[in-house]
Amino acid sequence: MNVNWYPPCPHPSLTMGLVPHCDRPLLTLLSQGDVSGLQAKYRGQWIDVHPIPNAFVINLGHLMEVLHSMHYEFCEFLI
Repeated sequence: MNVNWYPPCPHPSLTMGLVPHCDRPLLTLLSQGDVSGLQAKYRGQWIDVHPIPNAFVINLGHLMEVLHSMHYEFCEFLI
């Protein structure tokens, strides 16, 4: 399991973010706080994942897909 927290960047115009990717572990818990910028691919289109106060984003990783005989589909996302 991954647990991630990305603090606000003091100079967001200077950041590059990450390439589209999927997490490998079973689950990833992400606390966005009030930081926006996360996008998830849904039906071939990138959608914004808006921060919700006091909530976690939970991503199913590749390992979850393998453990459940490909029944669950992993999520591709950008940060």
